[in-house]
This record gives sequence, structure tokens and C-alpha cells, in this order.
Amino acid sequence: LGELLHQPVFSYANVPYRIKPFDALLANAKNTVDYDLELAERIEQRVAYRGADGKLLEDADGEVYQVNLLEKLLVTLLSKLGNLVIDAGIWLNTQRPEWNDANNALVGQGLSMVTLYYMRRYITFLQQLLAQESGSFKLSREVGLWLTETAAALSKVRPQLQSGPVSARLQYQLLVGLGQASSRYRQTVYRQESFSAKALQPLDQVTAMLDDALAVIDHSIQYNVREDGMYQAYNLLHIKSEAVEIGNLYPMLEGQVAALSSGAIEPARVVEVLETLF
Repeated sequence: LGELLHQPVFSYANVPYRIKPFDALLANAKNTVDYDLELAERIEQRVAYRGADGKLLEDADGEVYQVNLLEKLLVTLLSKLGNLVIDAGIWLNTQRPEWNDANNALVGQGLSMVTLYYMRRYITFLQQLLAQESGSFKLSREVGLWLTETAAALSKVRPQLQSGPVSARLQYQLLVGLGQASSRYRQTVYRQESFSAKALQPLDQVTAMLDDALAVIDHSIQYNVREDGMYQAYNLLHIKSEAVEIGNLYPMLEGQVAALSSGAIEPARVVEVLETLF
């Protein structure tokens, strides 16, 4: 894995679904995806004469655009952080929110703490993977900018985590900061249909972003313990004027499984949760 972090041997699928800009998500979180018929037709034409590679993003020379493993791992995380509501979960706004079909009823107004618990495991895995690395990595310019803007939004809120639960206004401000960063990335790549070039990204910027993301996630887990000692699985989001209002759903087993496996809970608390479950 350490070697693959540097080797440009991974590709991107050229998927003709287009997530709408962030402002459109705020306006109607239940209608967020367009299908680009013209692009879909061009992809079919490419497949006809190139085979399966025709479904992949191309570079300026018409060859398959390839990146290293670090970029692929970061894009996976950044896409989730772009929908983070601190102390509440990951906003389910893309019309296909989770693996559980029952959660389709939560599209638009749902917040997944389950996803957030597993994101904690993912971040600690990345930290361990990068612990022996140093220097810089080559990332697509657009991904590097997305990372930089996401890191700035997280670092701005981190000093305010020491004083208890965050305010509804701060929840909204962070959601907008992260969401707009993701939206700008998406719209740029959609418009270009690929990436412009690669640039060196200092590893320190990556690890700092991971540290801040972990702090925000741990804070969110801390403030999603129910009165009965179990953990919230899903919450509800109501966006007000430059603020958010959070509601809670009933307890679900998958929330406890995800929380217990997150690595954020001390052993004594784990025992309490298990006893509460029984």
C-alpha cells in the first residue's frame, strides 16, 4: 500500500450523473442529481471503439487519466466531509443515501451518524498508512484545491470544540464551508470532464486535515450519546436561516455496532452500551 500511494495506476469512472451545485442542494435536498444524456451518449460511443476504457476519464491526449492511491483515498473521504454537519452526522442528500433501502425515506432530511462512525475508522487507517511517509505527493490540482479548502473549514472550527456542543449557527457555517468546497470541485471537474494537471501537495497539509477531521468527528460522537447511554444512528436536519435544527430518530442496532467499532469509545463505556442493549 505504501508504494501504491505514489504510483499513478488508478483511474476515474466518467459517470454521467451530475450532483447539483450546493445552493441547489439547500433549496431542495430531495432533488439533487441530473443525468447528462449527451455525455452518456458520448461515453457509449467511446466504448464502441475503445472498449471498457471508454467509460474512464481521459487526459488531454485522450489516454486514460491515472492517479495514485492517496488521491483515490482522499477523494473518498472528502466527498463525505462535504456533507458533514458537526455533532449531527453526514447529510443524506444524494438520492441514494445508504446501503439500507429503508433509509431511502431519509433522503434530503436525514443525517447518518453510522457513516460518521465508520469515517473515524477510515481516518485512523489513513493516519497509520501515512505515518511512515514524508515530503510531498502528486495530486490532481482540483483535488489539491478541494483538500486545501476543506482543511481550512475544519481548522477554523476546531478551536471552538473546547467549549461544549457547537451552536446551530456554527453547524450551518461549517456545512456551507465544506459543502461549497465540494460543490466547486464537482462543478469544475464536470465542466472540464477531467483534471487540468497534477501538482505537489505537502504531506503536512494532508495529515493536518486528517487531524482536524478526527477532532470534529470525535466531538460529534461525544455529543451523540443518548440519555439511555446508547448512540444515535440517524438524525434529522432542518435548515433554517443561516442555522440548522437537529432532531433525533429512535435507536437502531446498526448505530451501536458502528459506534462500538469506531475506536472512539473507552472500554468501560463499551461495557455500558452492551449492557444497555440487553
